Amino acid sequence: MLTLAPPLPPSQQQALATLGQELRALGYAAGPVARALGILAWNGPDMDGEWWARDNLAEGRLGALVDLFIRGAVLPRRQAEQVLPPSAWSAGILVERRGDVHVDGIVLPLDGDLVWTDRGDRSFLRGGLFLPDSTSLEIRRCLPPGTVDRHLDLGCGGGAITVAAARRARHTLAVEINPRGALAVQRTMALSGVEGVQACTGEAAAAAGLPPFDRISFVLPLLVPWQGMAQAGPIHTISASPDLLQQVLGLLPGLLSPGGLALLYTQDWAGGPSLPQALDRVMAGRPWRGAYWWDLAGTWQGRAVRAGCLAVRADAGPGWAEARNEAPDEGVADWWPFLAPLLGER
Repeated sequence: MLTLAPPLPPSQQQALATLGQELRALGYAAGPVARALGILAWNGPDMDGEWWARDNLAEGRLGALVDLFIRGAVLPRRQAEQVLPPSAWSAGILVERRGDVHVDGIVLPLDGDLVWTDRGDRSFLRGGLFLPDSTSLEIRRCLPPGTVDRHLDLGCGGGAITVAAARRARHTLAVEINPRGALAVQRTMALSGVEGVQACTGEAAAAAGLPPFDRISFVLPLLVPWQGMAQAGPIHTISASPDLLQQVLGLLPGLLSPGGLALLYTQDWAGGPSLPQALDRVMAGRPWRGAYWWDLAGTWQGRAVRAGCLAVRADAGPGWAEARNEAPDEGVADWWPFLAPLLGER
């Protein structure tokens, strides 16, 4: 069952929207914040490490904002009042204790959006929200241009993909199994000035039976551990089996409208059959075409496994294609022109 989250109180929603505008006006944006943490950009392998724990190279007000909104610093109230815009105090995101103030989450600037999610010291604990990383960014960058009617973002976390999808859809449904996700998504939308999103709590399978969608996005927990992952820590929630991938693929025939597009970041092992074989089985004769654009390779239980973006279009087309993702990370925010030819599209 999916449980629709009640909307934020109008006063809090307005305060968050104002805070988002004021933060951007103060220079709290993707480029300056990334550089403050010694990161070239919010994409690529930099997002797979503990970026929230990096030293802050910025000074002045921007440095203080990065400390508060990324690194989880605690400031004396008097100093916080000098740094934070007035709207932050009515946005419902501050925690005050014994004269000190901190923010109870991360506000991550991605392109022109501000994404709310759990602090790094909570994200990997039981009940924490999945932190956006390069997998979420890949799906964001693979979204096609143009507006569709309905988009479904499964496993939405704090809405890193949802907010980008909502800019390209008239109606967007965000589904997250973690009950904290619905509030995080609503904060993300308000901070980013985006409307038309409904946030729900529930498992992916609970979406079965909903009216079909023109686009679907999902970042699955991965099976594949890649080089350096063991040293870096639990970058992903690792699935114990490929069952989740099979379940999600099984949802596509009922959830994709004719001509609809699904974008999934996943491994290429569906428990035995190849991805095209697995899709053939679940689509059961319904026309489809697909592409697997992989960018990571590793092993799982002695077998080679890759991870990347699976794109499935629910119509007849040129069939199936696979290629390694060699699109440039820096200075390129739109990867659809690289992915589209694999699907036989322009």
